[in-house]
Amino acid sequence: MFLFGQRFNPVGEESILRLEFEPVRIMEAEASEGYVVSLGTLDARGFLNRLPPNLPMALGLRDIQGSDSLRTRLWATFEAAQADPLSSLGEPDPASPLLDFMGVRFLYTPRDLTSEHGLTLVSASAGNLYLNTRALPRAYVAASIRSVPTLKDAEAAVRGGLDPRRGTVVVAAEVQPTRSRWRALTVQDRGPNRLTIAGPLEPGDWVVLNDAFYPGWWAHTGAGTVPLRPANWALRAFPVGERAQQAEVAYLPSSFAVGQFVTGLSLGVLAFLLAFCRPARVRDEPDTH
Repeated sequence: MFLFGQRFNPVGEESILRLEFEPVRIMEAEASEGYVVSLGTLDARGFLNRLPPNLPMALGLRDIQGSDSLRTRLWATFEAAQADPLSSLGEPDPASPLLDFMGVRFLYTPRDLTSEHGLTLVSASAGNLYLNTRALPRAYVAASIRSVPTLKDAEAAVRGGLDPRRGTVVVAAEVQPTRSRWRALTVQDRGPNRLTIAGPLEPGDWVVLNDAFYPGWWAHTGAGTVPLRPANWALRAFPVGERAQQAEVAYLPSSFAVGQFVTGLSLGVLAFLLAFCRPARVRDEPDTH
């Protein structure tokens, strides 16, 4: 029946589903290097003029306001802290330094932002696309590290004017203060829950990722596996134990490990029951009549 009905289901041309205009091509070329944000305006009919929330996901772009973002409560608070006081839409302020913290590389908007420091117009086709030259790379080695006991302390440090190119705060137990040469790193996505960070990495380095912090992420550099820590309020960081050319970062929550253990235990019990608890066969009694 499926094969019969399939003949009546028309197949559309895939090319018409893609948006072929210059701003999208520019953003797609650097999709893995940072975030994008779309700042809209309301037109005369009351429609919001910006990229739809789910469109960046379809194009492989990382939009801080889109459905592809890890919108935890911490991330939402971090995002709300940079709201534009002049916007009735609650959108980020293009002058906010927190956009630089998050690694927002491109701003797409119908608005004129040429007067904003650090924004360079790279395309005026079908809207204005600005390159944020102040944006931090998606991953980098922190120049110095300082530990704080709570997220509130990290928030206070960021709001107080922390310069991420000079220092990073992590929420962790007492960490030995370290100093390294600040340098950008290259990130390659390996899927939704795994990525590779290319070094070189040195012992004592702290790697900062401009992705939303969430428990369950781990980093492996050859010297063992360490959990990622909250850094610079809502981002991620991890220490490097020994010299390595790359680090593998993956999402492996404790619930996943517990599930694996329970599944393995269940399979073992099932195999035992099948092997040693077979029902005894009843022999047929000979017919004496």
